[in-house]
Amino acid sequence: LSRVGLDVEGALPLIQAAGFRDPGQRVRNGRDYGRLRALFRSLAPTLLEQAREERAILADHWGQEQVFKQSHIGLVDIGWHGSLQDSFLKLMARFGHDTPVTGFYLGTYAAATARVAAGARQFAFLCEGGEPAGRLATIRRSVELFEWLFCAPHGSVLGFQRETDGRIQPRLESGDLEAVREATATAMQTGALQFIQEALACFAPGVTPPPIPAGLGISLLDELLRRPTADEATLLGELPHAEGFGGVAKVRLIARPPARVYHLLAWPSLIRGYRYAFWRKGYQRRLWPDCW
Repeated sequence: LSRVGLDVEGALPLIQAAGFRDPGQRVRNGRDYGRLRALFRSLAPTLLEQAREERAILADHWGQEQVFKQSHIGLVDIGWHGSLQDSFLKLMARFGHDTPVTGFYLGTYAAATARVAAGARQFAFLCEGGEPAGRLATIRRSVELFEWLFCAPHGSVLGFQRETDGRIQPRLESGDLEAVREATATAMQTGALQFIQEALACFAPGVTPPPIPAGLGISLLDELLRRPTADEATLLGELPHAEGFGGVAKVRLIARPPARVYHLLAWPSLIRGYRYAFWRKGYQRRLWPDCW
């Protein structure tokens, strides 16, 4: 409820009427999910009104940016299911436009093939529809690290708002996590661009460099994700990753064991940490830094 901007305290009577003790009660079983559905039904008028308001300001923002005047739209995203493109098309149709949209992705999973079969136009660099499987396996070694490499130089977009000058601007997430993510990603991306400039300088003026095959482009990342050095596992493993967004986001580090492997009493927590690690090879490397 907090994620969609509802007043949780104001909704307390409805939360309790649905059968929950308080807003912090966890949903654990089928009975709880039934209560949750009942709660959303009771909140439907408020949710729909908020959706109408957000949809209206989004339409004004797209009009401001001349989205509706385009004859064809290219939508660039990291991946992975094509759901953003699908939602974009549904909103465009709701606004009365059928502009063709092409999605350009770093990679897409097999789940995206159903949308392609339904008519979505998509292209991906590393893998399309989960193929080739080897490149998909590299991505799955740590999807969170791939998203770190390609994150935008600003906080997550939480919505849109009208400024005092009348223009509509995105409302961005802020806070310590966003500052760390922006600074780290900027350093990574600046280094990558510097390498590209140095590589281009190796070619004679006017000579077009050969295209980089996807397999070559991912090969170094594959080696890093499979066999990181102790330093790489530590530096990347300390990056924070948030599940969700807003005030209810849960932040965990990419790959940090909660204790040393030599502490036998800590093994249950170490095993649990491995199961939930965002990068298991990095987690393993940090467990045994001198044994690889």
